[in-house]
Amino acid sequence: MMKIVASVFLLIACTEAYDQDEDKGFCMDHETTGAICLAGSSLATKMDSAFATCFGPNAAGRQGKGKGKGKGKGKGKGKGKNQGQQCPTMDEIMQWVEDEFFEDGCVLEQLGWIDAEGNEVQDVIDADLATLNEGVLSGLSEQAVEQCVDETMQEMEEEHAECADAYTQQEVAVLEAVALRISSYKCFMMNLKEACSNYIQTAYVQPLLESLYTAAGK
Repeated sequence: MMKIVASVFLLIACTEAYDQDEDKGFCMDHETTGAICLAGSSLATKMDSAFATCFGPNAAGRQGKGKGKGKGKGKGKGKGKNQGQQCPTMDEIMQWVEDEFFEDGCVLEQLGWIDAEGNEVQDVIDADLATLNEGVLSGLSEQAVEQCVDETMQEMEEEHAECADAYTQQEVAVLEAVALRISSYKCFMMNLKEACSNYIQTAYVQPLLESLYTAAGK
């Protein structure tokens, strides 16, 4: 079973994979495509309860906070090539990460994929993944995800090179770990989107088109 850093974000990838370009040419929204790809798996039965807890009327959310918050810029701490440029402070970066993935963490904890401290519960993750439809599971590629992560990390390093002097060595180590987790999440989400799309194309769209062509030719 695949064991990559992004495993703690797998469920969110399932539910958000179609947020962009959601119909992928299938005339379906992301909820429909997600339901198709998770059908018959243990995740399909566990998701309703998890979403009701995290997003329902009685959800214990954080007032005034949500995804996309905490992105404000602050003054860089260090001197050097970032002098005169505004770089986000360590606190601002970590606040953004907390806000961005708060809801994700709630769902994952309800599924039993992470504990209260945010640690992965690998046995549960593996058991749930093993129940995915083989057509979806076969499309997941650890090699593709790892290559994407390597390329993304390199791009992030180059993009934010001018802020490198703004943080201490300890902060840099923490930021590298956070960047690795985020890039792994994004890369797995893209891989899952492709796997789900290919599964729907092969299992549903192509047979439908073939039946229509056959009927039209009669």
